[in-house]
Amino acid sequence: MSIFSYRDFDEKTLMEDTLVMLKYINETCGGVESGFQQAAEESGWKVLNGNDIGFSGLSGSHDEFYGEVLALLTSQVNIMGKYDEGGKLTGVGIYFWGTGAAADDEFGWLHMIGDGLADIAVALGESGISNGYILTAFDNLLTRVAEFAQENGLTGRDVLISGHSMGGMGVNSMASASSQGAWGGFYEDSAYIATASPTQNQLDDKVLNLGLENDPVYRVLEGDNITNDTLIAHDKPLDTCANNLVAFNDFYTSNPLLSLLNIASWANGHGMDWYINAFEKLLNSAFYEMTNLNSTIITAQLSDEMRETTWVEDLNYNALAHTGPTFILGSDKADLIAGGRGIDYLEGFGGDDIFRDAGGFNIIRGGEGQDQFDLQGEISKTSIARRAALPLLKEPTAASRCCRM
Repeated sequence: MSIFSYRDFDEKTLMEDTLVMLKYINETCGGVESGFQQAAEESGWKVLNGNDIGFSGLSGSHDEFYGEVLALLTSQVNIMGKYDEGGKLTGVGIYFWGTGAAADDEFGWLHMIGDGLADIAVALGESGISNGYILTAFDNLLTRVAEFAQENGLTGRDVLISGHSMGGMGVNSMASASSQGAWGGFYEDSAYIATASPTQNQLDDKVLNLGLENDPVYRVLEGDNITNDTLIAHDKPLDTCANNLVAFNDFYTSNPLLSLLNIASWANGHGMDWYINAFEKLLNSAFYEMTNLNSTIITAQLSDEMRETTWVEDLNYNALAHTGPTFILGSDKADLIAGGRGIDYLEGFGGDDIFRDAGGFNIIRGGEGQDQFDLQGEISKTSIARRAALPLLKEPTAASRCCRM
């Protein structure tokens, strides 16, 4: 088991594919370079248009398809295909967009209004609204995608459904509709990976909801219901959700009010860049297999200025008390990484990192660079065991140290 474990799928391949689609939407909507093109070329993904799949619905300049009813016209989704080296279609991706539009869309303000109204309708309406949202918005398109997949010898299991924020809500909505018999049950065996979703599918457990603890939008609703915690720190552990994953950035260190009412916390916890960085570090961590959905995982994402003076540690801000082992993952630059009094797994990755702890049992993997361990005391009072590599590493790049204070 690990944080990205999902049924009997190859979880790392599944997450790498999810990241390809997430990077595409980040570039399209955020107007930033996220590495989509390289990731797509390496994995065989391609954005498909109406001609590719044989569908004549309304679409935009980024091959995004729009909602099929007037009330949901601003809802958007991309259809992607995954091809092998011989050009054979091996998988299909369905990626729902979040609130808003492409960075170059002159009608972005209209999308914000339309999508915002849909968000409010889900939050204030009955469960039928959230369950039926995607069925209402994209029934014809998703029917055609199912036919397209079958025409190419694929099954529902070969389809990955993902989305971020409102798009994550779309993933949960599609899962709910599918469980109620929509699209002839074709998508029942598909993979559903939602990021930063405000809602969770309540009809079964086939959605993996991934999000940051310091994201004020992630699981702001319990199921699709407003609770007493909606406007404050909503941190109740939920079975299908990652519950303690933190993007340790400049904003987080100031212990801000993490709330829907604090717009600054949206930009510093909800953005796709924070998610991409956290997911990539997890996938490449030597400790990946030791994690699970409830693991406390801190990912270093400080600015260059803050990184020089700020220790990355488990601050446990605006959340229920963290329990169990803590995983602290550095960046590819020089980090200051501090363990606590419990069991900590510290990993530096690149850069000349400095590690310290507060007296617990720590397993430390320095990674590349010239790393140091700051004892903060006499070495005679410290027990240190050194390995050339952790057993679970295939290609170690630097010595690892296990330290007991």
